[in-house]
Amino acid sequence: MEINNVLLARKCIFIIRFPSLQDKNTVPKKGIYFFDKRPFIVKAWNEGLILSKIGSMLGILIKTDKPTKEKIALSYARLLIKMPVNGLFPDSIDFISEGDGVIRQFVKYEWKPKKCIHCLMLGHEEQNCRKKYTVRQEWRVKQQPSVPIQAVEQ
Repeated sequence: MEINNVLLARKCIFIIRFPSLQDKNTVPKKGIYFFDKRPFIVKAWNEGLILSKIGSMLGILIKTDKPTKEKIALSYARLLIKMPVNGLFPDSIDFISEGDGVIRQFVKYEWKPKKCIHCLMLGHEEQNCRKKYTVRQEWRVKQQPSVPIQAVEQ
């Protein structure tokens, strides 16, 4: 059995890349493994299922970026998701994991449309809404100065 790469996903969670599918499938069947005199659990990871599950909760998953697809950047995943522009953009998503535990996944957006909650239009926020503050202007005749203007001699 051969190992291509060992990556630290987060504290106490490692992702091991095998060169062949056969090696990947053999490892979980061998039983208990020990690392640094400690037992550890080996479980196959299917990131496509998890990412598509998260993506489908927001909209339609279009694709992932190259580091996510090739599992280079493991501290985050970047997804391109088609979402309705006038829909909600939640800061987190709760879903049930394989072990029936609820997982809260926080979401960051590279871009969110600006939405005005006053006029319900896109492109600006409430503090910049032109419809919120309507100032009525009234035309008035300018007052003539009370001091007479002296003629300038040439």
